[in-house]
Amino acid sequence: MRMNWFVLLLVFMLGDVADAENIEQKRVLAEKLVALMDTESMMDGIYNQVNQLTDSFSNDAGFSEAQLAIKEKYMQKISDLMKTEMGWQKFKEPTIAIYTKHFTQSELQGMVDFYQSDVGQSMVKKLPDAMAESFQQIQPIMMDVMPKIQKLSREMADEMFDNKN
Repeated sequence: MRMNWFVLLLVFMLGDVADAENIEQKRVLAEKLVALMDTESMMDGIYNQVNQLTDSFSNDAGFSEAQLAIKEKYMQKISDLMKTEMGWQKFKEPTIAIYTKHFTQSELQGMVDFYQSDVGQSMVKKLPDAMAESFQQIQPIMMDVMPKIQKLSREMADEMFDNKN
């Protein structure tokens, strides 16, 4: 009877060791994947596109040169704050944990293999330009819809204010 408990305990312990090794292997693959995907540079590109999109939404008409300089100064401060507070270093560990949680070791290995391939590296190099072009295509659509969103936001605020108890 004691031997059965010992064998059972040994099986559970070995299972835990195997799971820990699998998690560590997945983590190594996830780290390699985010490096191969050049995620940090991709995030920088996204921040730049968002800054450009934000600039295009602001109506500079009617502002003096001094006011425009102030606006530019604060837009830069906001951009710097976002890069500092929401930069890749803050997202790296959560991203790796998410990949480790949601993808199997085989899936992670497949993605690593893809991003190590010529096609994968081509995608990494071309994706920022494709995303920038997508943003340029989306910009006029967003410009058309923004006044409608602003109008609905004002209506919502007015209605909420009118129904304040």
